[in-house]
Amino acid sequence: MDREVLLRRARAQLTLLRVRAGGVCQAVIVPGGPLWLGSHWVDRRQVLCCAGSAEACMLCGESASRVTGFVLVMVSQLNGSQVTPFQQKRLMLLELSPLSWSGFEMSARFEGLDACGPILADISRKGARSPLRIECVSAVDGCSQVDVLVRALVDAVAVLFGLPLVNDAETAEQWRDRVAPVVARLAAVKAATLPR
Repeated sequence: MDREVLLRRARAQLTLLRVRAGGVCQAVIVPGGPLWLGSHWVDRRQVLCCAGSAEACMLCGESASRVTGFVLVMVSQLNGSQVTPFQQKRLMLLELSPLSWSGFEMSARFEGLDACGPILADISRKGARSPLRIECVSAVDGCSQVDVLVRALVDAVAVLFGLPLVNDAETAEQWRDRVAPVVARLAAVKAATLPR
């Protein structure tokens, strides 16, 4: 890999926000997500599934798959009753299930908020194996262009799973189609290590 690609990958890498059981984290859910991907858990590691693409997934016959979503969040601090400015917060990656996301959308509708806009939310988890609970607190002003945020989301997920970054003017769907052979190869390598 050349130096330019390494620098771009380093800039795209984001910390995964982990919400512990019984804990509550307040963060801004950034527009542009979630990015939904199929995945398998193999040897305590998450491996992407390429089912649904032109490539065959070698793990589908060996391990159950699930849908995993990723969104960008900005961890926010409260100063009294004021939320600090959106642009000054640290961008992180949040992994969630479809159940967690639908709960967030219902909470946004109940509060009269647009789930596509930036929303300050309380993120919690009851138990270690419980889904995330995302409850809307309020709408937040100030946000970058959604296409820039979608690109940042795809790049962060690509770095997380060791995949190529999104190209200029490439949509998330085009990126997913382009990396499907890489995902299939990674799944085949992992499937080959499983005991028969």
